[in-house]
Amino acid sequence: MNGPSNKRGVALILALMVFALISGIAVKVLSYIDEESALYEKINDDNIDKEILYGGEAWAAQWFSELSFSSTSSSSQNQPSQSRLLADEFLELDDENQKLHITLVDMQSCINVNALADNELREVTYTRLKSLAGQIGTDSNWIDWLTDWVDEDQSLTGSDGREDEYYLGRSVSHRTADVAFVGDTEWTQLGLDDDVLEKIAPYVCALPKYNGLNINRASSVLLKAMLPGLTTDAFSKLEARVQSAGYEEINDFLQDEAYEAQELEEADWRMDTQFIEAFIVLEEKDKPNRFLHTLLYKNEDGIISVYYRSFAPFETLSKKLLQYLGVTATKTN
Repeated sequence: MNGPSNKRGVALILALMVFALISGIAVKVLSYIDEESALYEKINDDNIDKEILYGGEAWAAQWFSELSFSSTSSSSQNQPSQSRLLADEFLELDDENQKLHITLVDMQSCINVNALADNELREVTYTRLKSLAGQIGTDSNWIDWLTDWVDEDQSLTGSDGREDEYYLGRSVSHRTADVAFVGDTEWTQLGLDDDVLEKIAPYVCALPKYNGLNINRASSVLLKAMLPGLTTDAFSKLEARVQSAGYEEINDFLQDEAYEAQELEEADWRMDTQFIEAFIVLEEKDKPNRFLHTLLYKNEDGIISVYYRSFAPFETLSKKLLQYLGVTATKTN
């Protein structure tokens, strides 16, 4: 008498088990769909944010294309200045919760440390960096570290130099690059103290080519570093000229008798700026900032191209530079 009932009970249990299994699968599938939808939405938002950042880069390129440092110009954009800060603008967007913060920095008024990778330029660049270190109050160890990072050999530059053996012994090991700097991320590999980075940030850079210092935008500290043997009177004359009208022709400087003892090289000096950095931040209410850091180059024909681009938060050296220039309205991390 209990046989049919037992069978019905077993069938019911099996049906419930199958229903539970199907329900579990359905929940899992719906969960995957939700995750895929969220991922798609994130990718779409990310692409939209990047398009806005690219728009900021295009704005920077247009600004750069119109930049000129003629000392006869009346435009404030074109006036000689010893600040590396070229522009610091907030642009309103269609979405009232968003704004674009664009900071443009002159990269032709700093010592290009990549010259340390050039056998012909290494010695004079090392001497200039040593002069800079003395002026800003740092020891010169960091110059040895920079030199060892970019030179081709494994010989220590100084008694405190750092080649592969040092870096391979660190908790996160790596080797020296043995080539010129490519991006800002490499500075973090050198192990420089924050205090040193803060002091050197206004005066050094790593450019892909050596094309001289814009004399009309060089600070007094840079001029002394570039010309460590200049007499006090000659330096005062140079400083006064640079801080007033500047030079209209590079030969006015190179052929001045006051500086003939310096054996000036034309390749070390220029009248214009070919490299600028654009620091672009997309700020949106209740969302993390998005970043774009671009190195722009203007060739002799005025054509603008991108040498470097990164969507990562700004690196330590860049943040120190922005702080020095007074760019504090935007969070940089």
